[in-house]
Amino acid sequence: MKLGLYIHIPFCKSKCAYCDFLSWRPESQEDIGAYLDLLGKEMALYAPLLRKRKLESVFIGGGTPSLVETEKLRGLLAKLGTYQDLEGLEVTLEANPESLLDQDLEALKKAGVNRLSLGVQSSQDRLLKKIGRIHTADMAKEAFYRAREAGFDNINLDFISGLPGEDRADIGANLAFIRDLDPDHLSYYALIIEENTPLYEARKGGDFEELSQEEDRWRIHHIEDQLEKLGYGQYEISNFAKPGKASRHNRLYWELGEYIGLGLGAHSNLGDRRYWNTDRLAAYKDDLDQDKKPIGGGEDLSGAERDQELAIFGLRMNQGIALDTPLHDGETFSDRYKEVIEDQIQAGLLIEEGGRVRLSRLGRDLAGQVELAFYMA
Repeated sequence: MKLGLYIHIPFCKSKCAYCDFLSWRPESQEDIGAYLDLLGKEMALYAPLLRKRKLESVFIGGGTPSLVETEKLRGLLAKLGTYQDLEGLEVTLEANPESLLDQDLEALKKAGVNRLSLGVQSSQDRLLKKIGRIHTADMAKEAFYRAREAGFDNINLDFISGLPGEDRADIGANLAFIRDLDPDHLSYYALIIEENTPLYEARKGGDFEELSQEEDRWRIHHIEDQLEKLGYGQYEISNFAKPGKASRHNRLYWELGEYIGLGLGAHSNLGDRRYWNTDRLAAYKDDLDQDKKPIGGGEDLSGAERDQELAIFGLRMNQGIALDTPLHDGETFSDRYKEVIEDQIQAGLLIEEGGRVRLSRLGRDLAGQVELAFYMA
Protein backbone atom coordinates (compact mmCIF):
# COMPACT_ATOMS: atom_id res chain seq x y z
CA MET A 1 0.00 0.00 0.00
CA LYS A 2 1.21 3.53 -0.80
CA LEU A 3 2.56 5.65 2.07
CA GLY A 4 2.58 9.43 2.31
CA LEU A 5 4.02 11.92 4.78
CA TYR A 6 2.36 15.16 5.89
CA ILE A 7 4.33 17.73 7.91
CA HIS A 8 2.37 20.52 9.61
CA ILE A 9 3.93 23.98 10.00
CA PRO A 10 1.49 26.00 12.17
CA PHE A 11 2.84 29.51 11.51
CA CYS A 12 1.23 32.41 9.66
CA LYS A 13 1.90 36.15 9.55
CA SER A 14 -1.83 36.72 9.93
CA LYS A 15 -5.02 34.68 10.06
CA CYS A 16 -7.30 34.75 7.01
CA ALA A 17 -10.97 35.51 7.61
CA TYR A 18 -12.11 32.06 6.45
CA CYS A 19 -9.42 29.98 8.18
CA ASP A 20 -10.03 27.61 11.11
CA PHE A 21 -6.75 25.71 10.71
CA LEU A 22 -4.31 25.28 13.58
CA SER A 23 -1.97 28.25 13.11
CA TRP A 24 -0.62 31.35 14.81
CA ARG A 25 1.92 34.14 14.35
CA PRO A 26 5.40 33.14 15.57
CA GLU A 27 7.37 35.51 17.78
CA SER A 28 10.62 34.92 15.86
CA GLN A 29 12.54 32.56 13.61
CA GLU A 30 13.97 31.12 16.85
CA ASP A 31 10.46 29.98 17.82
CA ILE A 32 10.12 28.40 14.38
CA GLY A 33 13.50 26.71 14.80
CA ALA A 34 12.48 25.26 18.18
CA TYR A 35 9.32 23.80 16.60
CA LEU A 36 11.35 22.29 13.74
CA ASP A 37 13.61 20.65 16.31
CA LEU A 38 10.51 19.02 17.80
CA LEU A 39 9.46 17.87 14.32
CA GLY A 40 12.88 16.25 13.98
CA LYS A 41 12.36 14.37 17.25
CA GLU A 42 8.96 13.15 16.12
CA MET A 43 10.34 12.11 12.73
CA ALA A 44 12.99 10.02 14.52
CA LEU A 45 10.24 8.09 16.31
CA TYR A 46 8.99 6.95 12.89
CA ALA A 47 12.48 6.04 11.66
CA PRO A 48 11.87 2.26 11.58
CA LEU A 49 8.80 2.69 9.35
CA LEU A 50 10.45 5.34 7.17
CA ARG A 51 13.47 3.10 6.61
CA LYS A 52 11.31 0.07 5.88
CA ARG A 53 8.83 1.56 3.40
CA LYS A 54 9.23 3.86 0.41
CA LEU A 55 7.23 7.07 0.55
CA GLU A 56 5.02 8.09 -2.36
CA SER A 57 4.83 11.77 -1.47
CA VAL A 58 5.67 14.41 1.11
CA PHE A 59 3.45 17.43 1.71
CA ILE A 60 4.66 20.31 3.91
CA GLY A 61 1.50 22.23 4.78
CA GLY A 62 0.16 24.68 7.30
CA GLY A 63 -0.16 27.40 8.21
CA THR A 64 2.38 28.98 5.91
CA PRO A 65 5.44 26.75 5.49
CA SER A 66 7.06 29.33 3.20
CA LEU A 67 7.34 31.56 6.27
CA VAL A 68 10.17 29.30 7.45
CA GLU A 69 13.63 30.42 6.34
CA THR A 70 15.13 28.50 3.42
CA GLU A 71 17.99 27.04 5.47
CA LYS A 72 15.60 25.72 8.10
CA LEU A 73 13.45 24.05 5.44
CA ARG A 74 16.58 22.52 3.91
CA GLY A 75 17.53 21.21 7.34
CA LEU A 76 14.12 19.59 7.77
CA LEU A 77 14.40 17.85 4.41
CA ALA A 78 17.96 16.79 5.17
CA LYS A 79 16.69 15.16 8.36
CA LEU A 80 14.08 13.27 6.36
CA GLY A 81 16.80 12.30 3.90
CA THR A 82 18.60 10.33 6.63
CA TYR A 83 15.63 7.92 6.74
CA GLN A 84 14.31 8.03 3.19
CA ASP A 85 15.73 8.58 -0.29
CA LEU A 86 13.88 11.63 -1.60
CA GLU A 87 14.71 10.78 -5.21
CA GLY A 88 11.54 10.19 -7.21
CA LEU A 89 9.18 11.48 -4.51
CA GLU A 90 6.63 14.23 -5.02
CA VAL A 91 7.71 16.81 -2.41
CA THR A 92 5.24 19.70 -2.11
CA LEU A 93 5.73 22.95 -0.21
CA GLU A 94 2.61 24.98 0.51
CA ALA A 95 3.34 28.69 0.13
CA ASN A 96 1.86 32.16 0.21
CA PRO A 97 3.04 34.61 -2.46
CA GLU A 98 4.50 37.25 -0.14
CA SER A 99 6.66 34.81 1.82
CA LEU A 100 7.68 32.73 -1.20
CA LEU A 101 9.32 35.88 -2.55
CA ASP A 102 11.75 35.72 0.40
CA GLN A 103 12.81 32.13 -0.34
CA ASP A 104 15.92 30.95 -2.16
CA LEU A 105 13.94 28.87 -4.62
CA GLU A 106 16.95 27.34 -6.35
CA ALA A 107 18.22 26.11 -2.96
CA LEU A 108 14.80 24.67 -2.08
CA LYS A 109 14.70 22.79 -5.36
CA LYS A 110 18.16 21.36 -4.77
CA ALA A 111 17.03 20.28 -1.29
CA GLY A 112 14.28 18.14 -2.78
CA VAL A 113 11.16 20.33 -3.11
CA ASN A 114 9.80 19.69 -6.61
CA ARG A 115 6.22 20.93 -6.32
CA LEU A 116 4.81 24.21 -5.02
CA SER A 117 1.23 24.88 -3.95
CA LEU A 118 0.63 28.64 -4.04
CA GLY A 119 -2.31 30.16 -2.20
CA VAL A 120 -3.63 32.79 -4.62
CA GLN A 121 -7.39 32.55 -3.76
CA SER A 122 -8.36 35.48 -6.03
CA SER A 123 -6.91 37.69 -8.76
CA GLN A 124 -8.72 40.72 -7.34
CA ASP A 125 -6.97 42.80 -4.68
CA ARG A 126 -10.20 44.14 -3.17
CA LEU A 127 -11.38 40.57 -2.49
CA LEU A 128 -7.98 39.51 -1.12
CA LYS A 129 -8.12 42.41 1.33
CA LYS A 130 -11.66 41.51 2.34
CA ILE A 131 -10.66 37.98 3.36
CA GLY A 132 -7.51 39.07 5.18
CA ARG A 133 -4.89 37.98 2.66
CA ILE A 134 -1.70 40.04 2.83
CA HIS A 135 -0.53 39.54 -0.75
CA THR A 136 -1.65 41.21 -3.96
CA ALA A 137 -2.33 39.69 -7.36
CA ASP A 138 0.94 41.17 -8.63
CA MET A 139 2.84 39.46 -5.79
CA ALA A 140 1.23 36.16 -6.78
CA LYS A 141 2.36 36.64 -10.39
CA GLU A 142 5.89 37.54 -9.32
CA ALA A 143 6.13 34.53 -7.00
CA PHE A 144 4.89 32.24 -9.78
CA TYR A 145 7.32 33.57 -12.39
CA ARG A 146 10.25 33.39 -9.96
CA ALA A 147 9.39 29.76 -9.25
CA ARG A 148 9.33 29.03 -12.99
CA GLU A 149 12.73 30.72 -13.39
CA ALA A 150 14.08 28.55 -10.57
CA GLY A 151 13.06 25.46 -12.53
CA PHE A 152 9.80 24.44 -10.87
CA ASP A 153 7.69 22.65 -13.49
CA ASN A 154 4.94 21.48 -11.14
CA ILE A 155 3.08 24.40 -9.56
CA ASN A 156 -0.44 24.37 -8.14
CA LEU A 157 -2.53 27.50 -7.61
CA ASP A 158 -5.33 27.57 -5.03
CA PHE A 159 -8.47 29.61 -5.73
CA ILE A 160 -11.74 30.03 -3.83
CA SER A 161 -15.11 30.58 -5.49
CA GLY A 162 -17.91 32.46 -3.72
CA LEU A 163 -15.89 35.00 -1.76
CA PRO A 164 -17.90 37.86 -0.21
CA GLY A 165 -18.41 40.55 -2.84
CA GLU A 166 -17.23 38.38 -5.74
CA ASP A 167 -19.22 38.67 -8.98
CA ARG A 168 -19.15 36.90 -12.34
CA ALA A 169 -16.65 39.41 -13.73
CA ASP A 170 -14.24 38.44 -10.95
CA ILE A 171 -14.60 34.78 -11.96
CA GLY A 172 -13.71 35.79 -15.51
CA ALA A 173 -10.68 37.70 -14.24
CA ASN A 174 -9.52 34.66 -12.28
CA LEU A 175 -9.78 32.49 -15.38
CA ALA A 176 -7.81 35.04 -17.41
CA PHE A 177 -5.17 35.09 -14.65
CA ILE A 178 -4.95 31.30 -14.85
CA ARG A 179 -4.75 31.36 -18.65
CA ASP A 180 -1.88 33.86 -18.57
CA LEU A 181 0.19 32.04 -15.93
CA ASP A 182 -0.60 28.54 -17.22
CA PRO A 183 0.06 26.62 -13.98
CA ASP A 184 0.33 22.83 -13.98
CA HIS A 185 -2.40 22.17 -11.42
CA LEU A 186 -5.36 24.03 -9.94
CA SER A 187 -7.37 23.56 -6.78
CA TYR A 188 -10.59 25.59 -7.10
CA TYR A 189 -12.64 25.29 -3.92
CA ALA A 190 -16.13 26.55 -3.16
CA LEU A 191 -16.04 28.77 -0.07
CA ILE A 192 -16.99 26.96 3.13
CA ILE A 193 -17.68 29.23 6.09
CA GLU A 194 -16.51 27.57 9.29
CA GLU A 195 -17.66 28.45 12.79
CA ASN A 196 -15.40 30.63 14.92
CA THR A 197 -13.97 32.50 11.96
CA PRO A 198 -14.36 36.21 11.11
CA LEU A 199 -16.35 35.33 7.98
CA TYR A 200 -18.78 33.30 10.07
CA GLU A 201 -19.33 36.26 12.37
CA ALA A 202 -19.66 38.64 9.42
CA ARG A 203 -22.34 36.49 7.83
CA LYS A 204 -24.15 36.12 11.13
CA GLY A 205 -24.07 39.91 11.48
CA GLY A 206 -25.61 40.37 8.02
CA ASP A 207 -22.50 41.83 6.40
CA PHE A 208 -22.91 39.55 3.39
CA GLU A 209 -25.06 36.72 2.08
CA GLU A 210 -23.87 33.45 0.62
CA LEU A 211 -24.58 32.75 -3.04
CA SER A 212 -27.84 31.15 -4.00
CA GLN A 213 -27.61 27.48 -4.93
CA GLU A 214 -28.35 28.35 -8.56
CA GLU A 215 -25.64 31.01 -8.77
CA ASP A 216 -23.11 28.82 -6.98
CA ARG A 217 -23.74 25.98 -9.46
CA TRP A 218 -23.50 28.32 -12.45
CA ARG A 219 -20.10 29.53 -11.29
CA ILE A 220 -18.72 26.07 -10.57
CA HIS A 221 -19.97 24.75 -13.93
CA HIS A 222 -18.54 27.78 -15.75
CA ILE A 223 -15.17 27.30 -14.05
CA GLU A 224 -15.12 23.59 -14.91
CA ASP A 225 -16.01 24.26 -18.56
CA GLN A 226 -13.44 27.02 -19.01
CA LEU A 227 -10.65 25.08 -17.32
CA GLU A 228 -11.34 22.16 -19.63
CA LYS A 229 -10.91 24.51 -22.60
CA LEU A 230 -7.56 25.58 -21.12
CA GLY A 231 -6.37 21.98 -21.06
CA TYR A 232 -7.04 21.03 -17.44
CA GLY A 233 -8.59 17.66 -16.69
CA GLN A 234 -10.83 17.54 -13.64
CA TYR A 235 -9.79 14.48 -11.65
CA GLU A 236 -11.53 15.30 -8.35
CA ILE A 237 -14.41 17.58 -7.39
CA SER A 238 -12.16 20.59 -6.73
CA ASN A 239 -8.91 19.61 -8.48
CA PHE A 240 -7.75 20.04 -12.07
CA ALA A 241 -4.44 19.16 -13.71
CA LYS A 242 -2.54 19.25 -16.95
CA PRO A 243 -1.67 15.75 -18.24
CA GLY A 244 0.64 13.94 -15.82
CA LYS A 245 0.38 16.63 -13.13
CA ALA A 246 -2.35 15.29 -10.83
CA SER A 247 -1.18 15.49 -7.21
CA ARG A 248 0.14 12.15 -5.94
CA HIS A 249 -0.41 13.25 -2.35
CA ASN A 250 -4.03 14.23 -2.93
CA ARG A 251 -4.74 10.98 -4.75
CA LEU A 252 -3.19 9.01 -1.91
CA TYR A 253 -5.79 10.42 0.50
CA TRP A 254 -8.72 9.75 -1.83
CA GLU A 255 -7.51 6.24 -2.64
CA LEU A 256 -7.26 5.41 1.08
CA GLY A 257 -3.49 5.08 1.13
CA GLU A 258 -1.59 5.14 4.40
CA TYR A 259 0.04 8.30 5.70
CA ILE A 260 2.03 9.62 8.63
CA GLY A 261 1.24 13.08 9.99
CA LEU A 262 3.99 14.97 11.82
CA GLY A 263 3.43 18.17 13.80
CA LEU A 264 0.73 19.72 15.93
CA GLY A 265 -2.73 18.34 15.23
CA ALA A 266 -1.51 16.24 12.27
CA HIS A 267 -3.47 13.09 11.41
CA SER A 268 -2.08 9.64 10.57
CA ASN A 269 -3.70 6.63 8.94
CA LEU A 270 -1.86 3.30 9.32
CA GLY A 271 -3.50 -0.09 8.94
CA ASP A 272 -6.94 0.00 10.55
CA ARG A 273 -5.89 2.76 12.94
CA ARG A 274 -6.55 6.47 12.41
CA TYR A 275 -5.06 8.80 15.00
CA TRP A 276 -4.08 12.41 15.50
CA ASN A 277 -1.49 14.40 17.38
CA THR A 278 -2.24 16.72 20.24
CA ASP A 279 -2.95 20.30 19.21
CA ARG A 280 -1.40 21.75 22.38
CA LEU A 281 2.20 22.86 21.95
CA ALA A 282 3.15 22.20 25.62
CA ALA A 283 1.81 18.64 25.47
CA TYR A 284 3.49 18.08 22.09
CA LYS A 285 6.85 19.17 23.54
CA ASP A 286 6.44 17.19 26.77
CA ASP A 287 5.71 13.95 24.93
CA LEU A 288 8.62 14.35 22.53
CA ASP A 289 11.00 15.23 25.38
CA GLN A 290 10.07 11.81 26.79
CA ASP A 291 10.56 10.10 23.39
CA LYS A 292 6.80 9.47 23.12
CA LYS A 293 4.72 10.00 20.02
CA PRO A 294 2.53 13.05 20.78
CA ILE A 295 -0.78 11.30 20.04
CA GLY A 296 -3.88 13.09 21.24
CA GLY A 297 -6.50 10.53 20.18
CA GLY A 298 -7.44 7.87 17.68
CA GLU A 299 -9.90 5.25 16.53
CA ASP A 300 -9.80 1.72 15.15
CA LEU A 301 -11.88 1.42 12.00
CA SER A 302 -13.88 -1.69 11.16
CA GLY A 303 -13.90 -3.26 7.71
CA ALA A 304 -17.40 -1.89 7.12
CA GLU A 305 -16.23 1.65 8.01
CA ARG A 306 -13.32 1.33 5.57
CA ASP A 307 -15.81 0.22 2.90
CA GLN A 308 -17.85 3.37 3.52
CA GLU A 309 -14.71 5.48 3.20
CA LEU A 310 -13.89 3.78 -0.08
CA ALA A 311 -17.31 4.76 -1.43
CA ILE A 312 -17.23 8.33 -0.16
CA PHE A 313 -13.64 9.18 -1.12
CA GLY A 314 -13.60 7.14 -4.31
CA LEU A 315 -16.63 8.91 -5.71
CA ARG A 316 -14.96 12.30 -5.21
CA MET A 317 -12.65 11.32 -8.04
CA ASN A 318 -13.86 11.66 -11.62
CA GLN A 319 -12.70 8.12 -12.43
CA GLY A 320 -15.18 6.81 -9.86
CA ILE A 321 -15.06 3.26 -8.51
CA ALA A 322 -14.82 -0.08 -10.30
CA LEU A 323 -17.93 -2.14 -9.67
CA ASP A 324 -15.85 -5.26 -9.03
CA THR A 325 -13.70 -3.58 -6.34
CA PRO A 326 -13.37 -6.11 -3.48
CA LEU A 327 -14.57 -5.08 -0.02
CA HIS A 328 -13.41 -6.31 3.38
CA ASP A 329 -15.65 -9.40 3.56
CA GLY A 330 -15.14 -10.60 -0.01
CA GLU A 331 -18.19 -8.92 -1.51
CA THR A 332 -17.68 -6.55 -4.42
CA PHE A 333 -18.64 -2.89 -4.40
CA SER A 334 -21.60 -3.58 -6.70
CA ASP A 335 -22.80 -6.48 -4.54
CA ARG A 336 -22.78 -4.47 -1.34
CA TYR A 337 -24.20 -1.24 -2.68
CA LYS A 338 -26.45 -2.54 -5.46
CA GLU A 339 -29.61 -0.78 -4.28
CA VAL A 340 -28.03 2.57 -3.49
CA ILE A 341 -26.15 2.55 -6.82
CA GLU A 342 -29.38 1.90 -8.71
CA ASP A 343 -31.21 4.60 -6.74
CA GLN A 344 -28.49 7.18 -7.40
CA ILE A 345 -28.38 6.32 -11.11
CA GLN A 346 -32.17 6.68 -11.26
CA ALA A 347 -31.87 10.10 -9.60
CA GLY A 348 -29.30 11.18 -12.19
CA LEU A 349 -26.52 11.50 -9.60
CA LEU A 350 -24.39 8.53 -10.67
CA ILE A 351 -23.35 7.25 -14.09
CA GLU A 352 -22.42 3.62 -14.78
CA GLU A 353 -19.95 3.25 -17.61
CA GLY A 354 -17.22 0.77 -18.53
CA GLY A 355 -17.63 -1.29 -15.38
CA ARG A 356 -17.33 1.76 -13.11
CA VAL A 357 -19.68 4.21 -11.39
CA ARG A 358 -18.93 7.90 -11.10
CA LEU A 359 -20.68 11.10 -10.17
CA SER A 360 -22.62 12.94 -12.86
CA ARG A 361 -22.29 16.73 -12.97
CA LEU A 362 -25.44 16.96 -10.87
CA GLY A 363 -23.92 14.33 -8.58
CA ARG A 364 -20.85 16.53 -8.08
CA ASP A 365 -23.18 19.41 -7.20
CA LEU A 366 -24.92 17.20 -4.64
CA ALA A 367 -21.92 15.14 -3.57
CA GLY A 368 -22.82 15.44 0.10
CA GLN A 369 -26.24 13.91 -0.59
CA VAL A 370 -24.66 11.00 -2.48
CA GLU A 371 -22.11 10.42 0.29
CA LEU A 372 -24.91 10.28 2.85
CA ALA A 373 -26.77 7.67 0.80
CA PHE A 374 -23.73 5.37 0.82
CA TYR A 375 -23.05 6.11 4.48
CA MET A 376 -26.58 5.07 5.45
CA ALA A 377 -26.61 1.95 3.25
